[in-house]
Amino acid sequence: MKSTLIKTLICYFFFTFCINCLKVKAGTITVSTVTALQSAINTSTAGTVILVASNTYTNASVTVLNSNITIKAATSGSVIFNGSSSFTISGSNNVLAGFQFKGGDIGAGNIIEINGNSNTITNCNFQSYGAHNYIHTNNGTALNIISYCNFESKPGVLNAGPAIQVSTSSTVINYTKIRYCSFINFLGAGGDFGNEAIRIGLSTEQNNISGCIVEYCYFENTGLGDSESISVKSKMNLLRYNTQNNNPDACFVFRSGNQNSAYGNYFINSGGIRVKEGHNHMIYNNYFQNGSATQGSLVLENYSANPLDTIYIYHNTFYNPGPIKLGGAGSYPPTHVKIANNIFYKTSSVILTDINTNVGYYKNVYWGGASLGRTFLTSEFMNVNPLLALNAFNIFSLTSNSPCLNVATSSCPPLIDNIHLNDDPNLLLDIEGQARTSTNTLRDIGCDEFSSAA
Repeated sequence: MKSTLIKTLICYFFFTFCINCLKVKAGTITVSTVTALQSAINTSTAGTVILVASNTYTNASVTVLNSNITIKAATSGSVIFNGSSSFTISGSNNVLAGFQFKGGDIGAGNIIEINGNSNTITNCNFQSYGAHNYIHTNNGTALNIISYCNFESKPGVLNAGPAIQVSTSSTVINYTKIRYCSFINFLGAGGDFGNEAIRIGLSTEQNNISGCIVEYCYFENTGLGDSESISVKSKMNLLRYNTQNNNPDACFVFRSGNQNSAYGNYFINSGGIRVKEGHNHMIYNNYFQNGSATQGSLVLENYSANPLDTIYIYHNTFYNPGPIKLGGAGSYPPTHVKIANNIFYKTSSVILTDINTNVGYYKNVYWGGASLGRTFLTSEFMNVNPLLALNAFNIFSLTSNSPCLNVATSSCPPLIDNIHLNDDPNLLLDIEGQARTSTNTLRDIGCDEFSSAA
């Protein structure tokens, strides 16, 4: 019996030794075929860097079960995946970088499926590739990052879905970050076609806390894919420092879910922000210029499912905006809406439409020749020239003698803090990231705090 046990242990340790010998030691390895790539992934250890040689790879189906490895193009941009190529990443703390996914078609499948945590997809180009999603982060995952990627010309086919789908969980906050990405020239029939740039959650997930941040992203001509360039369908998400430029058929939408925030965003020749359902949404420090006539610059909907309640609209600047609708027409008008310290400059027509009686107004400024839409108290709206001027970036910002300097009101209710994200609820920064004083009444009206600093 003792001899048998010793022989068994010897066999076990010998077998383990042989398996470990087959594993790639942490280091750098270059591969030039899909088979070699999959083999290197399977045998990798933490810290391994796998370089994929410059080439075009067709119908590659790659699975990443291991963790803490980097898979990247030997020369960024020189590795192209097409056909029905896809990656499934089920490990954690992995990096996928420098690849192009161009001209392929995976039908109703997804190009990159993320089932693990803390993975990073970076410096990748997704272009003219038939797929349901370009990237899908599954429910139950957390802390994944999508950065410095380009999403372009996503086909408007029957199985189209958003380029990035962030699925949410009732038990796990995902904290996904989508940063420094561009979304350009999406295809489809427009409206509710379903080929969005980004969707966070689903309507069935509206009660899930997501904690997703979309920041420093760029959107242009995505409206044929869907009228919602970002569709938020979960709770406690943050859209900040993004730019919509020449995107008149699409807007950012708080479709369902509660306590979502949008601040520091630029909407130029584009749709703005539409709020359909939920409560405790916050819209502040945003800039709207030459807004879309069809999508509007700011739209609060009158909708029966989870009617809007407690909406904060603070310190925004509207320069010749598209329609601003406040949801008054219908049986479910938004309630407890607060509009404070905003600038409205419009040269013709009407500034506010669809006005409802559940809105409180606090020291806003309007000018330019357009009417407000009804009579207001001077404590609610001041008819005074804000003295805006084009700055070096062709943005209308405050000048040194503007009457909007150091006169903001503090009588409006404070913003709600999203405890899961750093969302600047105390308005200590302006749209450019420059500091505002902590004294509310010494702040400037509008999204910009006047400064001569860069």
